[in-house]
Parts: sequence; C-alpha cells; structure tokens
Amino acid sequence: MEKRISRKARTAYASLISLHTNLQNKDEVFRIWKEMKSIFRKVNDIEYSCIISSLLKQGEFGEAMNLYSEWEAVSVTKDTRIANLILAAYIKPK
Repeated sequence: MEKRISRKARTAYASLISLHTNLQNKDEVFRIWKEMKSIFRKVNDIEYSCIISSLLKQGEFGEAMNLYSEWEAVSVTKDTRIANLILAAYIKPK
C-alpha cells in the first residue's frame, strides 16, 4: 500500500498510521509520521488527531503529549477534539 501512495494523497498516510496502530507496530507508526511530516510542509488537525489517537491506543501517553504540545504550537484552529483525546486518555481508569 505504501508504495502506491501518491505524494498528493495525504489521507493515505493517515490510513497507514491507523493500519500499523491496529497491528500494534509502534515503530512503523513513527516512521510513517516522520515521512509524512517530511513530505508535507504543514500537517493539519486531522493528521495530528490521527497520530495522537494512535499513540494513545498503544499506551504511549508521553509521546502523545509531546505531539499535542507540538500541535498546540502550530495549530491555527485549536480544534477541541484533539484536546479531548488527551483529556479522555488522562481521566480513563487504568
């Protein structure tokens, strides 16, 4: 799937991140994220939501918080759904 992605197909990268998340392949999630950030000058809220959600599903709260801080610094919209992902993970019983 990855070899068939066009550089213009942003959503394909989010799909790959979700796929690797479901396969519990954290290294590939990070690799795809880094590749996506190197290809596209700006990463949008939906893509941040995807990676943060993926990290939270894998139990990587610290990494998700790092990306949340990065998102806060660059986001113009401040989409509350992304903050809600972090909040829900924080209050979720362990």
